[in-house]
Amino acid sequence: MGALNQIKVINKTFPRSLFLYCDYVGQYKNISTVYNNIGQNVRPHFYSTNETAGIYYDDPNVVEDKNYCRAVCGLIIQQEERQKAEAFIREHPIFKLREIPEVDVAATSFPYKSKMSYLFLIGKVYPELKSFVYRNKLFRGPEEIKAMIEYYHFLDAQPSIEVMVPYGENVQKLQFSAQPEPLHRLVGNKKLN
Repeated sequence: MGALNQIKVINKTFPRSLFLYCDYVGQYKNISTVYNNIGQNVRPHFYSTNETAGIYYDDPNVVEDKNYCRAVCGLIIQQEERQKAEAFIREHPIFKLREIPEVDVAATSFPYKSKMSYLFLIGKVYPELKSFVYRNKLFRGPEEIKAMIEYYHFLDAQPSIEVMVPYGENVQKLQFSAQPEPLHRLVGNKKLN
């Protein structure tokens, strides 16, 4: 499952990418049906080497209702497929096409062995990434983290999940969700995020 692997976090640049995606609102534990739909019904229209990714906007531990967590899920597609993607979204208006800007990220990757790997992701990877960005003063607190990116390298010979915390000037350009931000719990008089 990768649980024995040491988590190594690095700073790098996520390249400018074309993203064909749909909005998701709900508990993140139920998002796999969206990815299954993308794999079965969207991927066949494009190059088989395109991989799935998700941008997650809300921390389920601090929202008042986990049923309102927002994400966008889709395919990173090749630039030369832009016209094909534009035609696809005209026929399937639930999908949108946006360009992910080049963005600085704190990133780590770990092997995907089974669905149990997601437990490692939640229990070990996310906390370690957050610790790294606070330790390195990329963010002062959780309210400043506006997104987390998961890039699923499931087509590789050794499948893996790359998890990234974007930071810097282009982070606001990653706000693709059309859904309103959910309410957050208060601790004392301070909003958690």
